[in-house]
Amino acid sequence: MLHADGVDWLPDPGTGSYVTRDLFWYRSTLAHNAPRLDGESQPPGNASCECFDDHGEWAWVQGRFNDLLRMIVTGPAYVVDMTMLAAREEQLLELPWHAAGRGEVHTKGRWVDDELADEFVTHVQRFVPGAPGPVVLSQLEGGAQLTAHLVFEGALLEMEGPGVPGERDRAKFYVVRTRGRNPRIVTVLEPHKDSSVIRAVRTRGDAIEIETTAGLERHRFSAAEWIVEREGQDPLVLRGRREQTPPFVPLLQIDPPTPATAPSFRVAGPPPLDGTLEGFDLSEPLELGLEDQYRRSEDAYPGLDDFSAVAYAAWDESTLYLAVDVTKPDLVLRPATAPPLRLDNEPDEIHSDGLQVYVAPARRAGGEAVAPVGYLIVPSEDGHTVRASTTSDTHGTPAPVRGGWRRTDAGYCVTVAIPWPAGVHPHAGGRVSFDLIINEMLPGRVRRVGQLVWSGGGGWVWLRGDRQDPARFGILELVG
Repeated sequence: MLHADGVDWLPDPGTGSYVTRDLFWYRSTLAHNAPRLDGESQPPGNASCECFDDHGEWAWVQGRFNDLLRMIVTGPAYVVDMTMLAAREEQLLELPWHAAGRGEVHTKGRWVDDELADEFVTHVQRFVPGAPGPVVLSQLEGGAQLTAHLVFEGALLEMEGPGVPGERDRAKFYVVRTRGRNPRIVTVLEPHKDSSVIRAVRTRGDAIEIETTAGLERHRFSAAEWIVEREGQDPLVLRGRREQTPPFVPLLQIDPPTPATAPSFRVAGPPPLDGTLEGFDLSEPLELGLEDQYRRSEDAYPGLDDFSAVAYAAWDESTLYLAVDVTKPDLVLRPATAPPLRLDNEPDEIHSDGLQVYVAPARRAGGEAVAPVGYLIVPSEDGHTVRASTTSDTHGTPAPVRGGWRRTDAGYCVTVAIPWPAGVHPHAGGRVSFDLIINEMLPGRVRRVGQLVWSGGGGWVWLRGDRQDPARFGILELVG
């Protein structure tokens, strides 16, 4: 983030809403002023601060994330940002710049159409400079200006994406793109209201030379220090090496819990999906009725007679079939035409009796969980059809769900067909990551009162929305 002259030049957008599609944009690296590799967002992990030093007008910080190294130096008139990669193989390094105000490129050249694969990005263009050298651009906002000098070997892209949360207009931003095993991107940012003090920026080996109206200022750097050399003054050395904290190792190594497991039986043809159990093998159900499967709000688990369920799974090459028989005397359904609840970060459909179903490729031993496809499934008031929508953490546009439901003497029964998501290759003996959640709503309430979770875990229902941690999923074993 950069604030100067009353302007938030480089704001962090945060996250606007957890229940709209643009959640995936604001969670992506491309939506931030942060580097990414090979067109992918940074994976989860721990970054480290390796150096920090403050000498009044001058300060610097050096951080590392895996093979990425970033140094930022602040001075009285400008900021130097250097992003580097140290990799064994050639990789694509991209650094987005989202700045406030209206942008303009001062370097002579022209724009040509280009591409950047991202569902939220449009109008991608690449700048073709008239001559080699740094690219200079500026942003204007409220009588103030931010001038940026970009030194790199590669391409500068301009494109449009969502603005900061709460703004309807799309915003232009830039992406600096370079490729190699040890690529480097140098950016010098100068906020000012009057004329600029920087005349030129260039690099010579491990030195950055900034020509200003007061003379030449040379910046030299290494892995543990940054030196500022100014004409007629003693060099300023910034160090501040920080001792690295070793990774946490628990005193006790506790084995992870064994995931819930249940069979799914192959069928020769699709079940009727009419809210009955016809077409399903009922010999080995998935049972939901234990206290440690219940996530509560105010009250504890009410018991089997008030809220429980058994489910049955079937499959063929294209589809997972699911029948869920819920015991619940008071059925409370949210009408499709009901006015919006406008609850922060929560889709309205979770505040109704209904299901949340998640499917993903089985996780390999020691590997990370794969992003699932999740569905919110709510019985319609007509007594026959269901409404299904994808959960807020589902990527892409999965195939639609079909099914039906009907009331029973003890509650209700839902039967649905869920197309296998990408990455699942069903076969006899195969395994699929899976979870089933049943929401509990009571008359007179605005929010759901609790939920049953097949994979277990208990806890509280608050703040969970329609999301479920894939690491908690159980396993469906596909029986031929």
